[in-house]
Amino acid sequence: ARTVLHTLPFGTVQFTAGFWARGQQINRTVSIAHGYTMLEKAGNFRNLRIAAGLETGAFTGRNFYDEDVYKWLEALGWELANAPDAALQAMADEAINLIAAAQMADGYLNSYYQVAEPEAKWSDMDHGHELFCVGHLIQAALAFARALHDERLLKVVLRFVDHIYARFGPGQSDATDGHPGIEMALVELYRYTGDPRHLELAELFIDRRGRNRMRGHAGYGAEYHQDHVPVRMADEVTGHAVRQLYLAAGATDLYMETGDVALLEAMHRLWQDMTTRKIYLTGGVGSRFDGEGFGAPYELPGDTCYCETCAAIGSLLWNWRLLLITGESRYAD
Repeated sequence: ARTVLHTLPFGTVQFTAGFWARGQQINRTVSIAHGYTMLEKAGNFRNLRIAAGLETGAFTGRNFYDEDVYKWLEALGWELANAPDAALQAMADEAINLIAAAQMADGYLNSYYQVAEPEAKWSDMDHGHELFCVGHLIQAALAFARALHDERLLKVVLRFVDHIYARFGPGQSDATDGHPGIEMALVELYRYTGDPRHLELAELFIDRRGRNRMRGHAGYGAEYHQDHVPVRMADEVTGHAVRQLYLAAGATDLYMETGDVALLEAMHRLWQDMTTRKIYLTGGVGSRFDGEGFGAPYELPGDTCYCETCAAIGSLLWNWRLLLITGESRYAD
């Protein structure tokens, strides 16, 4: 009801020739299988096997390594819906079964904290990436549910989100995640399930920003995490570029479902600031390699720009939502 443009059902449009068809074919025949190989080589799958009790050993990598498995699975789910493939399906089955096996009895799932720091769950909301990883898990589960009508991963997600609601829902911990991403995932989950708690959680995580409680990174302070001002009062894109854009996408999603005009007005202010003062001629965003941040107005160095791929993805996600809401061509541009 709050968008001018509407998405088409999955499968309505197909690329049969040309640039995008070739890209899809390479993705299907080379890239996804290569991703599986690299996730095994880097230890991401092994971490989950250790968490599931299928192997023994020490955790490998950073505390957000599970997200790589989930992002890969999301891509795999959408691709399998284009056409069945026995080899790709076997990879998906193996990963889904492994994730389900690693989930704890109370619904919690994060191989780093289960293996490396079991007593530290939910203790580092600034940099722990726990909710951030959940967001990618939700998106992977929705890809399989929507594209393949396969809800095995969704069952894992619903148990985990119940765990999160019990800990961070109304009257519980008033913390939010240092790296946004779960907000848009929870809104998307609400769109699929219709469970109002999923939308409520997304709104709570957004509303808890602006209290200047997060430590930031390397001296940048709460602005790094977009915790320096409430979202509805923001008028400038600041701090870590990916975090800012993922948060903006989630807030825009929340407007679509609630009609909270203050959220949309804030998003328009942020978009104006980004596109008139903090964007490169290439469309890249994130001028500071130190802190991976937006930087000051017109701080657009050509030799040290960061312009992270994830920030470009975040910009695409956000502009896509604004395009749906308004139908204005500037967001498509």
